Amino acid sequence: MKKTITILLALTLALTLAGCGRSASSGNSFYAADKAAPAEATEEAYWEGDYVTNESVTSTAYGGMEAVPARREAKLIYTAELELETTAFDDAIAALDDLVAESKGYYEDRSVRQGGYRYGSFTVRVPAAEYDDFCRQAGEVCHLLYANSSAQDISDSYYDTDSRLQSARAKLARLQELLAKAENMQDIITIESAISDTQWQIDNLSGTLRDYDSLVDYSTVRIDLREVYQLSDAAQAPLTFGQKLANAFTSGLRSVGSALEDFAMWLAYSWVWLLVIAAAVVVVVRIVRRRGFRFRKKKKAAPEAAETSENK
Repeated sequence: MKKTITILLALTLALTLAGCGRSASSGNSFYAADKAAPAEATEEAYWEGDYVTNESVTSTAYGGMEAVPARREAKLIYTAELELETTAFDDAIAALDDLVAESKGYYEDRSVRQGGYRYGSFTVRVPAAEYDDFCRQAGEVCHLLYANSSAQDISDSYYDTDSRLQSARAKLARLQELLAKAENMQDIITIESAISDTQWQIDNLSGTLRDYDSLVDYSTVRIDLREVYQLSDAAQAPLTFGQKLANAFTSGLRSVGSALEDFAMWLAYSWVWLLVIAAAVVVVVRIVRRRGFRFRKKKKAAPEAAETSENK
C-alpha cells in the first residue's frame, strides 16, 4: 500500500506540473491569437470579445470534441486626479457628496483642513461604469484646474493568478482523494501537510483576485479642493497697459490686505504669549532700575597723558 501511495503522489506531482505548463502555454496563446487575429477585426471588437482570443484544450486530437472558444475580458484599473477650486467651499462639498451618492460610490478617504482658506482632500471609489461621468461632472461642479486619467491593464496578472488558482484547487481535490485512500500514518501526515500548503496557496490567490476585482470594478478618483478668494482664469483676452496697471495695483492692495489679515490672525493666536513676554520685560527693567545699575562709559585718556606714555 505504501508503494501505491508513493506512486499516486508522484502522479499528482506530475499532473500539477503539467497543469502549470498548460496554464503558461494558454497565457502565451493569448498573444499568438492576438497576432493571428483577422485583419478585419477592430480594436473595439477585440476588447468586446467578438472573436476568439484564446481556446481551451478540447480539440479533436484529445477526444474528438470541438474547440470551445474562451473569451478574455480586459481587466483595467482606472485612476484619476482632479484639482478643483471654489469660492463657495461648503456648497462645493455638498455638491460632491450628492455626486458620489448619485454615482453609487463611496469615500475611501476624506479630510478637510480648517482655518483661513480651507482645503479638502478626497479619495472617491466609483463603479467603473460611472467613472467617466463622475470625472466630467466633478469638473463642472467646481472650477477645474488640472485633470489626469490613467488606465492600468492587469489582464496578464489577473488571468495568470486565476489559472494558478484553478490548478491549486484541482491539486487540492486530488490530495483529498489520496488522503481518503491512505492507510499508513506517515503517508497521511505527508498528504495532510501538502493539503495545508495547497489550501494556503488557494487562500492567497483568492485574496489577490478579490483585490484585483475591487480595483477593476471600482475606479479611484483623487480630488484636491481649494477655497479661493477669486477663481483662476484659464484663458483671458490680451490686456492693455492700463488694464495690466490696474490689475497690478489691485493685486498689490489684495496682497497687503491678505498680509494684514494673516497678521491679525497671528495676533489673535499669540496675544497671550505677547502679554507674558511684555510683563517679563517690564519686571526685568524695574529690577534693574531699583538696583541702580548703570552702564558706565570709559573715560577717554587726556591727550597729554597719552603723549607721555608714548615717549616712555
